[in-house]
Amino acid sequence: MALSYLTKQLLPEEAMTKWIGAILIIGISSLTGFFYAQKFTDRCYILKLWLRIIDIFQTEIYFEARRLPEVFRRAASLLQDRRFSNAFIKLMQSLEFGTDGDFKTAWGLFLVETGEGVLVKEDFLVLYDLGNYLGSTDRLDQLAKLKTCHASLTLNLQSAEHDRNKQTRIYRYLGFAIGAITVLWLI
Repeated sequence: MALSYLTKQLLPEEAMTKWIGAILIIGISSLTGFFYAQKFTDRCYILKLWLRIIDIFQTEIYFEARRLPEVFRRAASLLQDRRFSNAFIKLMQSLEFGTDGDFKTAWGLFLVETGEGVLVKEDFLVLYDLGNYLGSTDRLDQLAKLKTCHASLTLNLQSAEHDRNKQTRIYRYLGFAIGAITVLWLI
């Protein structure tokens, strides 16, 4: 009640509306900056997940000598990420015996489903190239390609972490600054 009395005495309703609008504008623009900055963190998370997936592939293909649908089933069961697990199950089902699924097409759809909006072109090229070797060459060639892919993704992860450290702060401050400039322009 005292706060209500003070705001009526000190700030007329018109000024109060301007302050609320200013706070909303700055808050929304800051939140937008945080959302853009989150993409850099998400890319690092997805690349770390892919490194884990490649480790699973190496174990299952080379040491366990499993077929590709079984490898995907195993990867789906080992991963904690629900989106990837569901995508691996769909990929596995499209490759089961009796389906007319083309692996390259299914792999391309899988990559788009799991990395769209997060991964950059270089990441997609490395992963798409991996799909050309999975199931079509012998175990030693697949292992060599998996190691090459792991090394490439490790370099991409280092680059992504560097970008995240640099760009995250910039986007957060930029969101706040745009909101503040908009408020100053409107007042």
